[in-house]
Amino acid sequence: MGLVPIGMNPETKLWEFYDLRSAWDGKCDPAAIEIPQHVQDGERAGHIEVKDDTGIVFVLLPGGTFTMGAQKEDSQGPNYDPVAQSEETLLQLTLAPFFLARHEVTQGQWRRLTGSDPSNYKAGSSPVGQRISWSNPVEQMSWFDCEQWLPRHGMVLPTEAQWEYGCRAGTTTAWWTGSDRETLRGAVNLADQTASKAGATFPSIADWPDLEDGFAVHGPVDALRPNAFGLHHVHGNVWEWTRDCYSRTTPPREGDGLQGDPSGSPDRLIRGGCFNNAARAARSAYRYGGHPSIRDHSLGVRPSRLITDGFTTSRPR
Repeated sequence: MGLVPIGMNPETKLWEFYDLRSAWDGKCDPAAIEIPQHVQDGERAGHIEVKDDTGIVFVLLPGGTFTMGAQKEDSQGPNYDPVAQSEETLLQLTLAPFFLARHEVTQGQWRRLTGSDPSNYKAGSSPVGQRISWSNPVEQMSWFDCEQWLPRHGMVLPTEAQWEYGCRAGTTTAWWTGSDRETLRGAVNLADQTASKAGATFPSIADWPDLEDGFAVHGPVDALRPNAFGLHHVHGNVWEWTRDCYSRTTPPREGDGLQGDPSGSPDRLIRGGCFNNAARAARSAYRYGGHPSIRDHSLGVRPSRLITDGFTTSRPR
């Protein structure tokens, strides 16, 4: 309910859908909302431009079996990563199909859904000389805020497993782009010389001294190239909340891979890295936790939607 088919992405061959509510400003006739279209050919085939008034685009991911996590013991083994952490335990999971947002939620979308924009780097401002627009990601919303607002509009936070499945898009390397961080160029917004020239003193700038991605802070959610599922900025830009607890206290749940008892762990999983991080913190398997009440200018959200019959409403724990 509330989703309009955009059509099959000519590049990824996956179907994408438009969330009308996130595009509606509360004033115009909903029937007059313009449905975005894919670029059909050329270098930008499959691209959908995110404007100030663009709503959320969901990709229908097919589900399937994949290996989550990373290991550094066996270079010929699954998901080898020489800087893998002990908590990035390898797990083979089978996920049911689900919807995952193509982009991080923008400030314009969050304002239309909630009536407010909590972001530190707000649309219309120019921090460190960089112009922020309504198509930049919303930030400074807590996990509790996401749990309050997303279900009201038929959305939920993705589980950690769903997030990593979407991020990897069928890959087994450290990043979806490959095993060498050089492959991230043009696909990631991290701590870099753009930020340094703007006066930022992020410690991680020194980690990759010749990187210049064009953004001192977070950039528009469609600015850099997407992965094979058509998802933008799964590495860098802003961290993204997931539904899971940081502690893995229960086996993965069938279907969506949810792990951990929400009543037993204070922290929630955050994934993807952000504009002031080094590349190693934006790896596909990298896990980071935060209390569900925290709000930070580098922390945003990429929502998911359940597949239902259109009439049954189910809220995951």
